[in-house]
Amino acid sequence: MQAGRPGDAICYLAEVVASQPADRVTRMSLAIGLGQAGNAAGAMKVIRTLADRLAREGYLLPSIVCIRQGFEAAREDPQLIEILKSLHVSGMRAK
Repeated sequence: MQAGRPGDAICYLAEVVASQPADRVTRMSLAIGLGQAGNAAGAMKVIRTLADRLAREGYLLPSIVCIRQGFEAAREDPQLIEILKSLHVSGMRAK
């Protein structure tokens, strides 16, 4: 992506995600690459999926970071807002 070829980076990152599905850093890089390549819908789908997965696995803070990055691209995304609400409920239950 630093070389200005997000399309090439997306292909590489997609292969890494396919072989290492638990690698959340690569998933976020894929979302960023999709956004840079002009595929905002694809980027948001990856971000939503990652945030939801992290939340369900109990990684609340990483999920919030993921949601925050999603809000930078789409401030009023209803699915991200719902994930954030469920995180709030989970946090309150944990207290």
